[in-house]
Amino acid sequence: MPEAGLKAHRPLEDFEAGDHRVRLRTKEIDQAFVVTLAATAGADHFPSVGRVVEREGWQIIATGARRWLFVATAAPLCSIEELMQSDEIDNGASITDQSDGLVGLVLEGPLAPDVLARLVSLDLDALADDHAATTVMEHLTITLVRQDAQRFDILGARSTADSLAHAVAVAVETVARVDDLNTGRR
Repeated sequence: MPEAGLKAHRPLEDFEAGDHRVRLRTKEIDQAFVVTLAATAGADHFPSVGRVVEREGWQIIATGARRWLFVATAAPLCSIEELMQSDEIDNGASITDQSDGLVGLVLEGPLAPDVLARLVSLDLDALADDHAATTVMEHLTITLVRQDAQRFDILGARSTADSLAHAVAVAVETVARVDDLNTGRR
């Protein structure tokens, strides 16, 4: 039986539109954990809400008050347990493995902000590089990470991978078509 989500379907690595002005591909996720602290003790070891940092091979995304998403796209330099070891982080920390429950997409190219403008109700100009926001895309909850002005990571539940990929792919094709008409390319 095929595995649920994107792995059961055609890979998105080669999905491009508009003469390579926008590209959608899968983001390989090796490990993912949600970390929640019961108290504020230890919270200063991690980024503040909406910020994204890299540490020891982990991308740490602050998704809420005392809540972070740790994502490793390859074998990290240390385990999540080693990263969490601190005298200031109390025993009230909750660590939940999301490695099999998370799917990632990368949307990149000069038209990427236009594609996202059709899908999310965020002011993308206000979302600075290396910042993240949890929002809704179509009917799906996602975490959107802005890597730079033309590259965004979209993280969502693996159980919604087909719907997520479909929504983004349709928007990519639509934006590329409209841009072609506006620029006289077709």
